[in-house]
Amino acid sequence: MLMMKKFLPLIKIIPGKTAWILAPVLLIAALAGTTIRSRAEAAESEGELCTVEMQMENPDLCAAEGPASQRVDYWQKGLLPQRGIPALPQDPALALLDRGYGRVGGDTELAFYASVDDAVSGRKHHSLIKGFVYVSITQVITQDGSTFYRTGEGWIVRGDEVTPISTSNQFSGLVLTANPDRPFGWVIPYGGLYPARAPGGPMDQAAPYYRRYTPVQIFDTFKTEKETWYMIGINQWVLQTQVGVVFPDVARPAEIPAGVKWISVNLFEQTLSAFDGDRMVLATLTASGTPGFWTRPGVFHVKKKYEMQTMSGAFEPDKSDYYYVGDVPWVMYYDRDRAIHGEYWHNNLGARHSHGCVNVPVADGRWLFDWAPEGTWVYVFDPSGKTPTDEASYKNDSGQD
Repeated sequence: MLMMKKFLPLIKIIPGKTAWILAPVLLIAALAGTTIRSRAEAAESEGELCTVEMQMENPDLCAAEGPASQRVDYWQKGLLPQRGIPALPQDPALALLDRGYGRVGGDTELAFYASVDDAVSGRKHHSLIKGFVYVSITQVITQDGSTFYRTGEGWIVRGDEVTPISTSNQFSGLVLTANPDRPFGWVIPYGGLYPARAPGGPMDQAAPYYRRYTPVQIFDTFKTEKETWYMIGINQWVLQTQVGVVFPDVARPAEIPAGVKWISVNLFEQTLSAFDGDRMVLATLTASGTPGFWTRPGVFHVKKKYEMQTMSGAFEPDKSDYYYVGDVPWVMYYDRDRAIHGEYWHNNLGARHSHGCVNVPVADGRWLFDWAPEGTWVYVFDPSGKTPTDEASYKNDSGQD
């Protein structure tokens, strides 16, 4: 009753029926304001903590610490509620190939025959030296209890010298539907991981388990003198070395005009992203050149494209690094003999693995091949600065710029 009298003078000066309509509204507003102020005063004087809703709506009237404040911090980071990566999974049909593949043992000098009869009688046409050898398989032939394979180039090889491999269930990247709000990537360790509860802490076996290649977002970063830690969830931290990260704010080099298609390859993170102008449209993991067989940083163009091409060679004088990889799919040359292409022969994406090319999953290789015409810009960089840029480091290159 006392509070009603407090507002009666204000109500009386408003004539007519309007006074009786406004009176309850004014009363409710005054009571609400009194309630907010009293909660804030209690928070300051008695240590009472605001609810999350009050903290979000009236941050200046609430205590600056406590559980509610922490939840607001999570909300601002995008963790409450957690907003997903604006992307769709790659079309699995793009990973399908029209042939199989087989691995040759490292101690085998693989022989090629013109026909099955020649293979039975041992009349070889030519052979490969020992090394890293894979062949494509377009036909399986059985004769007199023995198995033979016809390769993509039409040669016959003996089944006892080739072991078929599976190319199904490969990793593939993400097709972006909008520019992401924050960095994201994929878990790299073969055995997956349990995150730590805090930077520098041990793995938390009670935390969610992340399988290899699980996509994650980076909500916060913590750096020590020797390590960088990424926050991938509430009380979930992983080392930088455990994830391959895509950064959405990569700067377009000055050489690349605005509004065109371009491909960005981050050698430190071992990730690739494709841009249409300033919008990211694809992101995936890569496997680039190992030390001594570097993938060269720089700005380039896609020069030549092949749906399939057999790749072979050796750089060491004794040919100890000899390789022969039959029918490599979706090849796009951009820097001398270096190309972006699909890979079927290893499962080491997110790490350096090649002789200088940029390996990508088969599905993403097909997507890029269809999306990027000859002349598309390619930007290769290493933010760590560890990849050499001097010409002497690329003396083993064959081909011209």
